[in-house]
Amino acid sequence: MKNLVIGGGHGGSDVGCIAVDKSYEKTYTLELSKKVYDICKPYVNTTILRTSDKDLSLSERCRLANSKAPCYYFSFHFNAFNNSAKGIEIYTSQFTSQTNKDFSAYLCKEFSRQFGTSNRGGKVKSGNNGDYYYLHRNTNSNVTTFIIEPLFIDNKYDFEILKSPNFIDKAANFFASKILSNLYGINMPKADNNKKLYRVQVGAFSNKKNADDIAGKLRALGFEAIITED
Repeated sequence: MKNLVIGGGHGGSDVGCIAVDKSYEKTYTLELSKKVYDICKPYVNTTILRTSDKDLSLSERCRLANSKAPCYYFSFHFNAFNNSAKGIEIYTSQFTSQTNKDFSAYLCKEFSRQFGTSNRGGKVKSGNNGDYYYLHRNTNSNVTTFIIEPLFIDNKYDFEILKSPNFIDKAANFFASKILSNLYGINMPKADNNKKLYRVQVGAFSNKKNADDIAGKLRALGFEAIITED
């Protein structure tokens, strides 16, 4: 079974793209990659390249990925382009198998559908210049690299998605579950949304002082007590 390597793009002095509110890409890539790592590590041999806001050169990223070969290497980023473009896109190498290119296209389609942004699709990068896609050209042939750009953080529409409640948690679960199921044949347990809750009520009082008194007695015994008003 191939190892799994997770990387949060940029870090330290390399802040990455600048968001609508002037925050940095490096912050969001770190949050997302750490959560994906936490979800995946109980299931497969998983390595994360950085867990803090530190500089990590492209050559060092490649060296670390190569040391874990054979592996899948997912590098998480967030995009920016003139405040106008939006949507998810994923880059793979021109030498990546068609199966993995299809997986990129599938991820883009499903992410777009679930989170409501545009689907820019899976893209293939080739060339020999020392640009951002260095990760594809300077990892071993048995390191399969996916560069994931879920949203354009300089676009107001995409940035609202990024800042929506629990987006990072939801996105991490999305990517982790798709990686595990499609590449490793591992299905994560589904959350039980039909789980019943059983409430215990001590009393209901028309006089608030009586409610305060009983709540105080419960707290003194170490129980959490909350007063609500109907």
